[in-house]
Parts: sequence; C-alpha cells; structure tokens
Amino acid sequence: MVFQAFLDDSADDSIYVLAGHIASAEQWAALAVEWERLLPKYGVLSKDGQYHFKMSEMAQNQERLARIGPFFRLIEDHIPVTLSCWLKLDDLQKANARFQVKGQSFPLPSEIKPFRVAFRALLNTLADSIDILKEELPIEFPIEFYFDEQSEKSEILSGWDRYFKGSGEGLRQLIGAAPRFEDDRRFLPLQAADFQAWWVRKWRKDDTPEWGEPSDMAGYRPRKERTAVDIQVRERDIADVLRSMYLKRVPQGSQLFEQVPHDEFSLSLNFSMTKSDDSID
Repeated sequence: MVFQAFLDDSADDSIYVLAGHIASAEQWAALAVEWERLLPKYGVLSKDGQYHFKMSEMAQNQERLARIGPFFRLIEDHIPVTLSCWLKLDDLQKANARFQVKGQSFPLPSEIKPFRVAFRALLNTLADSIDILKEELPIEFPIEFYFDEQSEKSEILSGWDRYFKGSGEGLRQLIGAAPRFEDDRRFLPLQAADFQAWWVRKWRKDDTPEWGEPSDMAGYRPRKERTAVDIQVRERDIADVLRSMYLKRVPQGSQLFEQVPHDEFSLSLNFSMTKSDDSID
C-alpha cells in the first residue's frame, strides 16, 4: 500500500509552519472526491470562476468560518496522521547573531529561508526517528511527499540527488523518491494541508493547545482519535546548520566565535493523540 504526505506552509510575521497529513493513496483519493463535492457549497469562488478552499480566506469573516466544519470532518474521517514542523522567525536572526569572525557578524545567508529550514528539519527528524515512527504510526514506509508550489522548488529538486545520496539509511526508508511540488487547484489534498498549516500557525502564535476551545474551530471538536507528529525547529537547531556553513567560510588564520545562550533545547519530535469529545455541529 502506498502512503502519501501532502504538506503546505502558512506564515505571518512571527511564525512559519509547514504542515499537512499522511494517509494511503486510497484514503486520499476518497477524500479528494468528497472535497470536490463540498467546494461549490462551502468553499470560495475565485476570480477564475473555480471554487477552492484556502483557510486564510475562510477566516476572513464569521460567515465563511462557519463553513469549515464539513472539511474538518472529512479530514477527520479519512486521514489517520497529521504532521507539522514550525519555527519562530526571529530564531533565524538570533541563531545567526551568535557567530562572528574578527568582531564582524554575518548577514543571514540567502539559502537559510523558512521553507528550506523547515523542509530539511522535517525530513531529517523523521528519518532519524524512523524506528519510532514505524512503531507509533498506522502507516507504511516509504512515503511519497507532495508540497504546494514553492519558489524554492528548483533549488530543492536540483540538489535532491546529492542530499539523498549523502543521507543515512533512515531517509531512504522514509522517502522513496524525490518530493513533488504541485498546484493545490489540481491536487485537492494540498487544500487539506493548507487547512492544517493555518490552524497549527494559529495555535503556536496564540500559544494555545490544539482544539482547546470549541470557538477556535467554529464550534467543531474532534470526534475520533488521530495521531499528530509535531516538530519544532529551535534557535539551536538553526545554529547547528549555520555553524557548519560558516566553518567552511572562515578565512585561513581566523577563528569563528559563537556566543551560546545558557538554556538550550534540541529539536524535538512530539506525538499526540486527539481525544474524542462532544462536538457542536
């Protein structure tokens, strides 16, 4: 059985999230059929005359927000696992500010972009935890990964073979082929990923637990137990990447200095299970 992960991103001025869901190809196909049927009644009509779902547009007013319930229930009925990776955007600058050579700081490298940081952290953390994932998640490996179209698409794909060959056995067990970047108008599961990414960003920004208040989901709460994998990329994790980059760039005879905060935590992989609850439909 083939399992697929569909992921999209969501960002504001403080939080960046890459999130979505994992399910079998059959489960995704069933969701896509039903999702398409919901769009004319509950979605938003775009300028090109096509109905679609985008959570940021649904959240623009209470009338639209009240229409998200059927989409949420559809995800809940078909999708067994949610997945998210997120970071605080100011941690990029904080991590970079640690490093100096001859009293001079570095400008943040152009390749250290939120999507690329989250993309690598997501795959590397899952690959490093592959044995745990096999025990904890009701899915099979390897997984096919699909992402919404990104400006970094060409950079990711051009360096994929080098990245994949240089990685360990865990990554080869996790993902069997290069990731795909698709249009969410053609691949409707990406709209379900957009749903998840928007809500994860809201929860992390507000520092509130998932499904903590019925009003947070326009009155909807989970009915079924579903597994969620959550990965936070912290300042230290970004600094680890920058350190390896800067060590290669330090001029001969110079020394790279790093100021490390007293309290640090490493990148974390968390599992949670949503609990059945009374719902307000």
